[in-house]
Amino acid sequence: MTTPWNQHGRFSLTWRGEVLVLRLEGTWNEVAAKRLREQGGRLARGRAGRPWGLLSDTAAWEGATPEALDGIWAFFEDALQHGLVAAATVIPDSFQALIIQPMAARAAHLTNFHGCSSVAEAEAWLRAQGLTLE
Repeated sequence: MTTPWNQHGRFSLTWRGEVLVLRLEGTWNEVAAKRLREQGGRLARGRAGRPWGLLSDTAAWEGATPEALDGIWAFFEDALQHGLVAAATVIPDSFQALIIQPMAARAAHLTNFHGCSSVAEAEAWLRAQGLTLE
Protein backbone atom coordinates (compact mmCIF):
# COMPACT_ATOMS: atom_id res chain seq x y z
CA MET A 1 0.00 0.00 0.00
CA THR A 2 1.45 3.34 -1.03
CA THR A 3 1.10 6.46 1.02
CA PRO A 4 -0.36 9.46 -0.82
CA TRP A 5 1.99 12.37 -1.30
CA ASN A 6 1.47 15.56 0.66
CA GLN A 7 0.74 18.74 -1.22
CA HIS A 8 3.66 21.10 -1.67
CA GLY A 9 2.81 24.62 -2.75
CA ARG A 10 -0.40 26.53 -2.26
CA PHE A 11 -2.88 28.46 -4.35
CA SER A 12 -6.01 30.51 -4.03
CA LEU A 13 -8.77 31.03 -6.59
CA THR A 14 -11.13 34.00 -6.39
CA TRP A 15 -13.62 35.41 -8.88
CA ARG A 16 -13.36 39.17 -9.33
CA GLY A 17 -16.13 40.00 -11.76
CA GLU A 18 -15.38 38.16 -14.99
CA VAL A 19 -11.79 37.34 -13.98
CA LEU A 20 -10.61 34.30 -12.05
CA VAL A 21 -7.62 35.34 -9.94
CA LEU A 22 -5.11 32.55 -9.27
CA ARG A 23 -2.37 33.19 -6.72
CA LEU A 24 0.42 30.61 -6.61
CA GLU A 25 2.79 30.23 -3.65
CA GLY A 26 5.75 28.05 -2.75
CA THR A 27 7.29 25.15 -4.63
CA TRP A 28 4.70 22.94 -6.29
CA ASN A 29 4.44 19.21 -6.66
CA GLU A 30 1.88 17.37 -8.76
CA VAL A 31 -0.56 17.14 -5.82
CA ALA A 32 -0.94 20.93 -5.80
CA ALA A 33 -1.43 20.95 -9.57
CA LYS A 34 -4.04 18.19 -9.37
CA ARG A 35 -5.97 20.13 -6.75
CA LEU A 36 -5.73 23.29 -8.86
CA ARG A 37 -7.15 21.40 -11.82
CA GLU A 38 -10.01 20.01 -9.70
CA GLN A 39 -10.96 23.26 -7.95
CA GLY A 40 -10.25 25.49 -10.93
CA GLY A 41 -12.18 23.16 -13.20
CA ARG A 42 -15.26 23.42 -10.98
CA LEU A 43 -15.07 27.22 -11.05
CA ALA A 44 -14.51 27.30 -14.83
CA ARG A 45 -17.39 24.94 -15.53
CA GLY A 46 -19.61 27.25 -13.49
CA ARG A 47 -18.83 30.03 -16.01
CA ALA A 48 -19.05 27.87 -19.14
CA GLY A 49 -20.87 29.63 -21.94
CA ARG A 50 -19.76 33.08 -20.76
CA PRO A 51 -16.38 34.63 -21.60
CA TRP A 52 -14.00 35.14 -18.70
CA GLY A 53 -10.38 35.96 -18.01
CA LEU A 54 -7.60 34.53 -15.86
CA LEU A 55 -5.11 36.55 -13.83
CA SER A 56 -2.28 34.35 -12.55
CA ASP A 57 -0.05 35.95 -9.91
CA THR A 58 3.27 34.14 -9.52
CA ALA A 59 4.99 36.69 -7.24
CA ALA A 60 5.16 34.22 -4.31
CA TRP A 61 5.67 31.13 -6.49
CA GLU A 62 9.01 29.34 -6.25
CA GLY A 63 8.65 26.84 -9.07
CA ALA A 64 7.33 23.35 -9.72
CA THR A 65 8.27 19.82 -10.60
CA PRO A 66 7.85 18.88 -14.28
CA GLU A 67 4.74 16.88 -13.36
CA ALA A 68 3.27 19.89 -11.58
CA LEU A 69 3.92 22.08 -14.63
CA ASP A 70 2.04 19.51 -16.72
CA GLY A 71 -0.85 19.71 -14.25
CA ILE A 72 -0.90 23.51 -14.35
CA TRP A 73 -1.02 23.32 -18.14
CA ALA A 74 -3.91 20.83 -17.94
CA PHE A 75 -5.81 23.35 -15.78
CA PHE A 76 -5.21 26.00 -18.46
CA GLU A 77 -6.43 23.71 -21.25
CA ASP A 78 -9.56 22.91 -19.22
CA ALA A 79 -10.15 26.63 -18.75
CA LEU A 80 -9.95 27.18 -22.52
CA GLN A 81 -12.68 24.57 -22.98
CA HIS A 82 -14.93 26.45 -20.55
CA GLY A 83 -14.91 30.05 -21.76
CA LEU A 84 -11.42 31.45 -21.03
CA VAL A 85 -10.83 34.24 -23.58
CA ALA A 86 -7.86 36.15 -22.11
CA ALA A 87 -5.08 35.30 -19.67
CA ALA A 88 -2.62 37.61 -17.95
CA THR A 89 0.23 36.20 -15.91
CA VAL A 90 2.26 38.28 -13.48
CA ILE A 91 5.89 37.36 -14.04
CA PRO A 92 7.79 39.50 -11.52
CA ASP A 93 11.36 38.37 -12.15
CA SER A 94 13.66 36.43 -14.44
CA PHE A 95 13.42 33.23 -12.37
CA GLN A 96 9.65 32.95 -12.85
CA ALA A 97 10.06 34.01 -16.48
CA LEU A 98 12.44 31.11 -17.07
CA ILE A 99 9.93 28.61 -15.66
CA ILE A 100 6.84 30.16 -17.23
CA GLN A 101 8.17 31.05 -20.71
CA PRO A 102 7.49 27.69 -22.39
CA MET A 103 3.89 27.64 -21.13
CA ALA A 104 3.45 31.33 -21.96
CA ALA A 105 4.54 30.72 -25.55
CA ARG A 106 2.07 27.83 -25.87
CA ALA A 107 -0.71 29.89 -24.28
CA ALA A 108 -0.13 32.78 -26.69
CA HIS A 109 -0.87 30.43 -29.60
CA LEU A 110 -4.17 29.32 -28.06
CA THR A 111 -5.69 32.49 -26.62
CA ASN A 112 -5.16 36.16 -25.95
CA PHE A 113 -2.20 36.04 -23.51
CA HIS A 114 -0.12 38.74 -21.86
CA GLY A 115 2.85 38.51 -19.49
CA CYS A 116 2.90 41.36 -16.96
CA SER A 117 5.29 42.68 -14.33
CA SER A 118 2.58 43.52 -11.75
CA VAL A 119 -0.99 42.75 -10.74
CA ALA A 120 -1.99 46.34 -11.62
CA GLU A 121 -0.65 45.89 -15.16
CA ALA A 122 -2.46 42.55 -15.50
CA GLU A 123 -5.74 44.08 -14.28
CA ALA A 124 -5.43 46.99 -16.70
CA TRP A 125 -4.70 44.64 -19.61
CA LEU A 126 -7.67 42.39 -18.78
CA ARG A 127 -9.95 45.44 -18.57
CA ALA A 128 -8.66 46.52 -21.99
CA GLN A 129 -9.80 43.11 -23.27
CA GLY A 130 -13.35 44.03 -22.20
CA LEU A 131 -13.43 42.03 -18.96
CA THR A 132 -14.73 43.45 -15.69
CA LEU A 133 -12.93 43.15 -12.36
CA GLU A 134 -15.06 43.90 -9.30
